[in-house]
Amino acid sequence: MTNSGKELPPTQHNKTEGFAERKLRIYAVGDFENDYDMLLAADLAACPSNAIESISEISDIRLCSSDEGAIADLIELIASAG
Repeated sequence: MTNSGKELPPTQHNKTEGFAERKLRIYAVGDFENDYDMLLAADLAACPSNAIESISEISDIRLCSSDEGAIADLIELIASAG
């Protein structure tokens, strides 16, 4: 391998050394039919307490109502889980 005309010897390490796979969790919050597919695709599906029944049935977590801060409720749950 060359760089600016100087020879660079190969290192003793491969490209994957030092790499750790990072798994991201997908959280989704929805309350109506247009959110259905998104909630199914999420690792953790949440809905506010005022969500329609079909959304509530597929949700892993039921939060306070959207008028009372459902998103803040979920953020607090995630933060407290570490």
